[in-house]
Amino acid sequence: MRLFIGLALNTDLKQKLYTLSQNLVKDTMGRATSVDNYHITLAYLGEVDEAQCELIKTSLQTLDYPRFELYTDQTSYFQKGERYIYFTSLKPSAALHELYQKVIEHIKPLSLTVSGAFHPHITLIRQGRALPFFKLTSLDESLIEVSSITLFESHSIDGVLTYTPILHHNLI
Repeated sequence: MRLFIGLALNTDLKQKLYTLSQNLVKDTMGRATSVDNYHITLAYLGEVDEAQCELIKTSLQTLDYPRFELYTDQTSYFQKGERYIYFTSLKPSAALHELYQKVIEHIKPLSLTVSGAFHPHITLIRQGRALPFFKLTSLDESLIEVSSITLFESHSIDGVLTYTPILHHNLI
């Protein structure tokens, strides 16, 4: 199973992100993220077996970290090959980076490889065409109340990429 640890988002914010992405998809001709798949990735774990999954769950359930708030920032993009990924960035947050470090510390004894550097964002569009920066629209600053972390499974259901929560762990 393919797993990642992230932050689930509330329904209101997901709806705002969906509206924003529908405007972008027209101009970029990219693939919009499903409204149910919006999240903030803390650590991408990749393929793990059932036994490793159970160890990850056990480890995450011992993580103590206080709840905190984040805020969305601007829409931006990065190039991946000849296509572009569009995302909503987050305002800088020491608490988010500290939570990331705590998560990494908790899973390090499990000898898992965490892929990629930590650049927190919310993916809106994949495989998009280039769009002039001045044409990008952003959300009004939106509050994200971080009260839990989630272990997600990334899989295909009836040919649709789906991120299924398999563990929610409340922060203190």
